Amino acid sequence: MEQAMVEKAQEKIQECRDPFGQGIPRDAVLRLLTNQHTQADRKRYYRCEWWRELRERALEAAGHFCRLCGRRPHLQVHHLPQGYKRMFRETLADLTVVCRHCHKGHHGH
Repeated sequence: MEQAMVEKAQEKIQECRDPFGQGIPRDAVLRLLTNQHTQADRKRYYRCEWWRELRERALEAAGHFCRLCGRRPHLQVHHLPQGYKRMFRETLADLTVVCRHCHKGHHGH
């Protein structure tokens, strides 16, 4: 099974920044690239340099305001549905900026 995952991931690697240079374990990178990731994999991803830089660009593009309510406090960058399929290859179109309140409402919490 891992061989199939590696082959699928190799296709995706051509499109993205070096995912193996982000300090994330190899097996987690493969799961992220093939959209088979766990919540623990996503937590690792959100700590990597690539995500921190992309997150800052998304916040800047939104003017540091929630796209839903216009508030500023407790902003979070949320993946749109297609964004999770593009880990390490996301564009700003794959993301939106929301405040913690709107983000919780979106997920039904």
